[in-house]
Amino acid sequence: MSLDWNALYRFAQRILIIYELELKVIRMDARIVSYRRGKRTQYTNQYIVTIDGVTDKAETAKHVGKKVVWKTPAGNEVAGKITNTHGNRGALLARFERGLPGQVLGSMVNIE
Repeated sequence: MSLDWNALYRFAQRILIIYELELKVIRMDARIVSYRRGKRTQYTNQYIVTIDGVTDKAETAKHVGKKVVWKTPAGNEVAGKITNTHGNRGALLARFERGLPGQVLGSMVNIE
């Protein structure tokens, strides 16, 4: 029995391409807009985040559950998680284990 090495090679290439596509991490830039808050209460570990160019709730629902990373000026990374959508215009709620400093409002974060 002889093996068709060309067919086997093409099959292996297809598997590698699929594997690379699944492992590819896509980073998106987003901006922290505000704390999640009520009339008298502000939750300092929960933030409203907007993604540039995303303006509807259906597109933002795809990002729920993804990781959010904020880089400190010292170069450290603080990670959080997208927990829910916020409103109808494409905002997201992000939760961090501990609160971030107030200077983070208006700064950029990465969504992975």
